[in-house]
Amino acid sequence: MTQAPSELEGWYRLYLHGRGDVVDPLFSCLRGDRNERTGKRAWAALVLSRIYILRGSMSLAGSYIALSSRLFNEAGSGKRPLGLLVNRALILKNQGSLDRAENLLRRIFSLSIQASDIHSAAKAASNLSVVLIHRERADEADSYLTFAREAYRELGLEREYALTGLTEAILVARREGGEAAIDRLSVCITECDAADFGREGLIGRLLMAGQWIGLGDCKRAGIVLDAARATGASCLERFRPLDLASRHLQRIVVERQACAPVYRLGVESRGFGRTEEAFVPFSLCPRETADEVSVHAIGPGAASFITGDPCCRSLLDEMKRSAPLLLPVLIEGESGVGKELLARLMHRWSGRGERPFMPVNVAALPRELFESALFGHRRGAFTGAVAARPGLIEAAGDGTLFLDEIGELDPSLQAKLLRTLDRNEYIPVGGTDIRRCRARIVAATNSDLEAAVASGGFRKDLFHRLSVLSFRVPPLRERRSDILLLAVDILGRITARYRFGPIRLGEGAAAILERYDWPGNVRELEHELTRAVVRVRRGVLRVFHLSAHLVSALGSPVRPRRPATLDERMWELQRREIITALKCTAGNIARAADSLGIKRTTLIYRMKRLGIE
Repeated sequence: MTQAPSELEGWYRLYLHGRGDVVDPLFSCLRGDRNERTGKRAWAALVLSRIYILRGSMSLAGSYIALSSRLFNEAGSGKRPLGLLVNRALILKNQGSLDRAENLLRRIFSLSIQASDIHSAAKAASNLSVVLIHRERADEADSYLTFAREAYRELGLEREYALTGLTEAILVARREGGEAAIDRLSVCITECDAADFGREGLIGRLLMAGQWIGLGDCKRAGIVLDAARATGASCLERFRPLDLASRHLQRIVVERQACAPVYRLGVESRGFGRTEEAFVPFSLCPRETADEVSVHAIGPGAASFITGDPCCRSLLDEMKRSAPLLLPVLIEGESGVGKELLARLMHRWSGRGERPFMPVNVAALPRELFESALFGHRRGAFTGAVAARPGLIEAAGDGTLFLDEIGELDPSLQAKLLRTLDRNEYIPVGGTDIRRCRARIVAATNSDLEAAVASGGFRKDLFHRLSVLSFRVPPLRERRSDILLLAVDILGRITARYRFGPIRLGEGAAAILERYDWPGNVRELEHELTRAVVRVRRGVLRVFHLSAHLVSALGSPVRPRRPATLDERMWELQRREIITALKCTAGNIARAADSLGIKRTTLIYRMKRLGIE
């Protein structure tokens, strides 16, 4: 915008400050003398496109960009300003086309550097840093942001410099967490208020509210939002995207306070632009889980053991207290409940978190190789043993050896494992030297070891030695209050990993997930949601995205004899889907129509045609 006539540049600055109506004068300029003022009209159209971008009207902004481009061609003033390309990139960014926006902004940055247009280069670098942050490339974003900040400082553009400070706060949130970002935002907001930068101050307050929500403090988030609406009322009227963001954050605060504090799930909050991904749909959250939720993560981006069930929370507390004792542990539970995840948590809680964690699937190792894999072997111990190799016990060192599916261990090997547990020693295959076992042994099984002991399939003494500390993990059907919490966490991880964009769990789908028994537990839930996410097109996971067997298992009408015609089959499928949606929404036609992705009147018509009461 620096090459625009000073009058138009002044009007643009007045619009940012909210001082007077500048749109009408710009329209008057566009209606001016077509022969003598073509250049000024082109700049007026370019300024209008930028104003409509700030207002959130991307279609109008695109129209004025096209008009400005045509007027610049008619003016015959040589090259068109790079501001046209910058505005196009901003539209792409706001529409979610981050890949195209990134490519265009890189091109603008390169052209600006070649033309020594530092202002356009800074504008491109500033917006490119925001795009790169959204694309999880913080280090690259930092380099472009540093260039933009230095350029704006040299040019004396204080408002733009303040805006890059807010972007820097988002980077701080990514690297150091929400508390550090709040400190940085506090400084930025104070500077914006002192300079009377209303829009930038409002953005800073909305970002701060998003960080407080991410930290679970809705009370402070509400206070910041109230301040944002009080101090930025005029800005909210002029800049619709900020008004929508403010309402979105306010809705989350109200819902969370209505359901009591529920722990944030999935990815960390990256500011108001990413809030939808990071929060459970609280209107669907069972009240009994809203009082307290335990979340234990192995590391950044890893799966977390999430529960709001009182029995499960008690189990976690007991495991945490027992972890430092360094006694053998037996974790029992059905397949897919998270036994290995709990074993890793115990490893971390034991104080050995920096030492190796060696997982071994006992059922996957052939009987002939198990002893060698566990204890190691000497050179020449058997055919093919051309060199000595350490076993898994030695590799675990002072860490943890996790024996999964211990119930599948061959009886002939159980005595050797018992000796290791009893005396903390073992002998490599083909060797004579006794070695000491320093690793803590944690075993897991999905079978009934007590029944195996009674039938003679598992040694009684080994069972008692393994179960010094024994824990049973309840299946998902016994803690249904955790299903939605886990579903939202899984959705967050899936969408972040595969870059699907934010996906919300619809009410009908949530009701089905909560009622299903999940024989495969959390693993089955994750696989089901992964399949469903691929089918989602509009950001909401609904009933018809779920597998047919999941819906039919919840009492849908039994499929009749196969109809003779394709039309009959189509109508029968529609009838089943409508009945299921109505059941899941307790007969609420509006909510059932929403879950099916059709209008309420369309649903009523189809119900009448299909004979559904």
